[in-house]
Amino acid sequence: MPELRRRLTARPIQYVDQLCRCTTAYRSPKFTLTPAADETVVRVDLTLDSGQQSLDLIVTHPLGVWVASDVLCAGRGTSTSVFSDAPTLCFVSSG
Repeated sequence: MPELRRRLTARPIQYVDQLCRCTTAYRSPKFTLTPAADETVVRVDLTLDSGQQSLDLIVTHPLGVWVASDVLCAGRGTSTSVFSDAPTLCFVSSG
């Protein structure tokens, strides 16, 4: 089982959606890719009813197959990783 799935299964974050950490439904996802030699960062911008939320999805290809390896709040560093001791919401208020 991939590490990300194992983490989300072992210690679910108590929010509506495990990956986006959204407390409400999202719409209009936009994706921006930043490739690198050993991984690609997929910036995911989501529109929520009360504002915008952005995530960095880290994707690697250890055995020639692309695998999501981590999810972080965009631009807020590794302390927001789903692997941190206390992952946080990534929501940014629109006002």
